[in-house]
Amino acid sequence: MLIEKLNITHLKLPRFKMKMKYIEPSEADFVSNESFILYYLNRDANAYRFWNSWIIKNPDHKKK
Repeated sequence: MLIEKLNITHLKLPRFKMKMKYIEPSEADFVSNESFILYYLNRDANAYRFWNSWIIKNPDHKKK
């Protein structure tokens, strides 16, 4: 996954809006979304709840 390629070990990100307005989001769209990065790294409870809900509503975007 692209996030792993970035080798992110420490993030200082501004507050974010948890919205995905893409019809067909690409891997780059997710990697550029601060809330998704925080979800992926399990650093923010609100981001985690949002993305778990988003995955349930958009199961075709979940990678196995």
